[in-house]
Amino acid sequence: MFKIQEEMYIQEIQTWKNASKIHAKKAIEQYKEVVKHLDSLEDEKNRNEALMDNLSDIVIVVDEDFNIVLFNLLACSVFELSSKNIIGHKLTEYSNLQTVFTLFTNQNIENIFYNTHYYKTDVNEILFNNKKHFILLLSDITEIYNLKELLKNEKKSLERRVEIRTQELSDIAMNDSLTQLPNRNAFNQKLDALMQRDPKNGNFNFTLLFIDIDAFKAVNDTYGHMTGDELLIVFSNYLRKYVRGNDFIARLGGDEFVIILENIPKKSIVEKLAKNLLKISSENIIINDISLDISLSIGILMNPASDLSASMLLSMADKAMYAVKYNGKNSYKFFNEVLAKEFQRKIDLVEKLHNAFKNEEFYLVYQPICKGDKGHVSCEVLARWNHGGENISPVEFIQLLEEQGMINKFTYYIIDHIFSICNDEKFPICVSINLSLYTNLMMKTLFPT
Repeated sequence: MFKIQEEMYIQEIQTWKNASKIHAKKAIEQYKEVVKHLDSLEDEKNRNEALMDNLSDIVIVVDEDFNIVLFNLLACSVFELSSKNIIGHKLTEYSNLQTVFTLFTNQNIENIFYNTHYYKTDVNEILFNNKKHFILLLSDITEIYNLKELLKNEKKSLERRVEIRTQELSDIAMNDSLTQLPNRNAFNQKLDALMQRDPKNGNFNFTLLFIDIDAFKAVNDTYGHMTGDELLIVFSNYLRKYVRGNDFIARLGGDEFVIILENIPKKSIVEKLAKNLLKISSENIIINDISLDISLSIGILMNPASDLSASMLLSMADKAMYAVKYNGKNSYKFFNEVLAKEFQRKIDLVEKLHNAFKNEEFYLVYQPICKGDKGHVSCEVLARWNHGGENISPVEFIQLLEEQGMINKFTYYIIDHIFSICNDEKFPICVSINLSLYTNLMMKTLFPT
């Protein structure tokens, strides 16, 4: 019996030993699984760290207390720190990470400059192990930034060059290349600006001087255009001597100059300037070893009415200047009532002239040309204008047609009427027509083949 019990104990012990072996084996297997899992996690961690280290961006991860959790290789290089020594430490412990700390605390900063490089910043919040963490990415945009700066500077440079060139073109458009005075365009702009002023404010007070060099064409014809150009330059400098700094001088073209004087209330002051300008006739002007005697004709329009156009003002001053030329030159004349009446008649005639063609107010008369005892051998055609019973002299209307650019139209009108009459009446005689010097007609246009 004792033997049977002993065998039973031995069998239980053996069973227990076998069970222990099985548990131990399972424990070992479980341990191996744990180790394998830990190795897997370590591998994953190493892979993640390797991935972070191979990124071209700086990557820094901190927890909500700003303890450093991850600091990749590029971050170590840029901030000159070792990740092994700073993991688990606070950002605030390192003076060279103050910029990083600022970025975490102020997430509105988009770009920073650090140690000669420009970085774009990106801060994101994540949950890891149920804890709040922050990831900072710093992307090096130095090349892009430098390129943008280069393009920005190039743009500024280009805009500056365009501005300079625009100013140069404006100077060309507004300045006389020979005398370096403002030209006709600049004068028109200046006069238009003056005409825009409100006379009620008391700032419409100005005087216009129209100046022409007497017999300038003779200088060109006798001594050549180079001498004439030199004279214009000398005369421009002469004008500059006698005007105030805020007065306006312009060359309209050829030998015509204008001066605009502002805020000169007294006629005597304008007369004094005109007399000073006329003193040029007593000066000995030497150009290319040639002594030139110069005189001027000056027309003056003072304090004009505000309801006139700029072109009318210039015409008034021009009218006064031609009155000086008609009376012997080398003097000045103010635009006055007599000239005003003549000017008003001119304005009225110009207005009537535009309707004269439509109303067929022009008519022809024929002046016989006799030759010895042969009788009427030819005739000269003369144009006449009758407006409302008033016969207007060709001396007046031919000049107006030329000034208004209507002379060609008028010439065609006359020729057409002559041809019509010649065809109808079968004229047996020669007809002659006087053409204006201003008429620019080609023979093939008049008589097409």
